Amino acid sequence: MGERMFLAFVAGIVMLFKWVALAIGPVLAMGIVALMISDFQDKIVPSVIISCLSLGLVMGIVLAEYVRRRFGIIKFDGKLYAHKEIDGLQSMTRKAGEY
Repeated sequence: MGERMFLAFVAGIVMLFKWVALAIGPVLAMGIVALMISDFQDKIVPSVIISCLSLGLVMGIVLAEYVRRRFGIIKFDGKLYAHKEIDGLQSMTRKAGEY
């Protein structure tokens, strides 16, 4: 019983980290946009940075929830990491003479 609870806890932590990793991408992208806007204006504008980061946070949450509900976070990561070109399956079939 204790082992199942521990595994459920670890699985929950992994899912949380993967969800946060999906949500943080748009936040970082909008942070870069905010820094570019500040660079063009030759001064740091906190309102622009905060608004860009908050927009990125909303976009990240929407993206992470869309992926979680539509595909599942683990399945989505599995499709990204186990692609046939990344996994080496394509090169193995070429060596065997199959196309």
